[in-house]
Order: sequence, then structure tokens, then C-alpha cells
Amino acid sequence: MSRSTIKGAASFKRLIKALPDTANKRLIGFLNDAGPVLVGVMQSQLPVLASPRPNRTAGALRDSIKYKVTPTTLNLKVGQIAKRDVLFYGHILNVGRKAKTVPIRRGPRAGATMKISALPGLYVLNRVKVKFLDGSLPGYRALLDNILTEASQGAGND
Repeated sequence: MSRSTIKGAASFKRLIKALPDTANKRLIGFLNDAGPVLVGVMQSQLPVLASPRPNRTAGALRDSIKYKVTPTTLNLKVGQIAKRDVLFYGHILNVGRKAKTVPIRRGPRAGATMKISALPGLYVLNRVKVKFLDGSLPGYRALLDNILTEASQGAGND
């Protein structure tokens, strides 16, 4: 089991896995509905190229944000799931880079060195904050309350 920074996450995951199939299907449906909402939040926080170069498309990084729901673990992953190699600069924007001197390998200056400046990370690809109690995802708390009430009353136990 993977480690989590949230206290009680492991016991909550065990509780969710022990729920009946109908509850799991309702949770999967909710996560599929919540995915586009969280994608929109993350896309609104990403920077967009002000003046795109001929080989770059304005908003390509923003458009690479997708979501994926894994039904077996009931996980919702939002972020740069595909095209990570093509849009490598998304990772650099997210975590930043160190200042360093690198050798030039191509072009007329091959063999010379070039200084690369440091770039602080923006941490936008992993910064979506969702508070379940304040209505960021409407209906989530009511759905969980409903599922847990049914499970505690024995609904679905055959």
C-alpha cells in the first residue's frame, strides 16, 4: 500500500473497497463527473505562451491536462497524463530547474559551453486544491453520507 500524507487515508481506502458494487459504481460515476471540473481548475492556473513561436502552439500545455479514473482503486488522476515527452517543458515549469553550464552539441558553436539560468518552479501541475466541505465538488459529501448510511444499515449485504 502506498504511503499517504493524509492521516487516515489508508483506513478510508479499506472502507471504500469494502463497500458494495452499487456504491463503487456511484463513486466511479461521481469521479467521472468531477474530473472535468478539476481539469478546468488546473487549466485556469497554467500559464499560456504570450507570443507563440512557429513550432509551438499557444495553449498546448493547457490542452494536455486530462483526467483518468481507475475503477479498481477509485483514484482520480488529473494532470499531464499523456504527451509528457512532447511537452517536456511542463515538467520544467512545474518543478523548476537549476542553473548550470552545459556543452553545446549542435550547430556552429558545437563544443562551446552555454550557461542556463535557474528557473523557479511554479508547481501548477500538482496544485489543485479541493476542499470537500466548502462546495468545490458539489454533491460529494452528500453522496458519501448516503453511501455510508446505506452500508451501515446493511443495504447491499447479501
